[in-house]
Amino acid sequence: MQEVRVQFLKTFSSILIPPKPSGEGGVVSIDYNPRTRMASYDINLEGVAQSALPLTSKLSGKWRVAKRRYRKQLARGRLRMRITFSDGRRLTGSIQPRLMCGVFQAVLTSGQTVDKKRTSSAGSAVIQIGEDGSLDYKIRVANMENDVTRLRLQTASSKENRKSRLVGNLKRKYVSDTLDKSSGWANGTYKRLGAEDVFRLLNNQLYISVATGKPRRAALRGRLVNTEYHEHFKKEGMALSYELLF
Repeated sequence: MQEVRVQFLKTFSSILIPPKPSGEGGVVSIDYNPRTRMASYDINLEGVAQSALPLTSKLSGKWRVAKRRYRKQLARGRLRMRITFSDGRRLTGSIQPRLMCGVFQAVLTSGQTVDKKRTSSAGSAVIQIGEDGSLDYKIRVANMENDVTRLRLQTASSKENRKSRLVGNLKRKYVSDTLDKSSGWANGTYKRLGAEDVFRLLNNQLYISVATGKPRRAALRGRLVNTEYHEHFKKEGMALSYELLF
């Protein structure tokens, strides 16, 4: 049987610049593995002069992010990379979560919950990640059978016990509609992602869940998937466009 390898997206990146204009620069791409906590980096340098000849240099290596505080700083854009040449020249840049050309979107349905109970409730979520690792989120639900008690950002359920890990609570910003209490929305910013959570988000491994008082488990759930801003669907000359209303 042919081995299938999963290609993950680069998790973090950085642009390296000199303190003064010199025509030199670099780009850093970092793969972060949440299981081993290993950060593998590739550095491409451009315009680096040696013996008056312009060269392209490539560097690579690994760094085990063992300390929790470093993983938090990595996720929140607070770590910097510096390259120092033998003659004292330097290139520096902030390491930030890899920005996507679009947003992350989830369709929230009852069929994606653990119980898979069929209801007429539904919703949508749109999330955008910032340079500091913060998440700007917009969540909209409609026709809920009971009052919303929790909005959560979660990991996927494990195969062993079917339980997911809580990443963060988003409920504080939830507001019910004035005329229809069964519907509501939540807009806000979440600022406590870890490096593992950034990895999962960029690789479509995080979920939004909506829980109500009866039962206490999730009533709606959906996986966050990266969606390009310009994405649209066309088939046989017919165009299907859509918009998200909050």
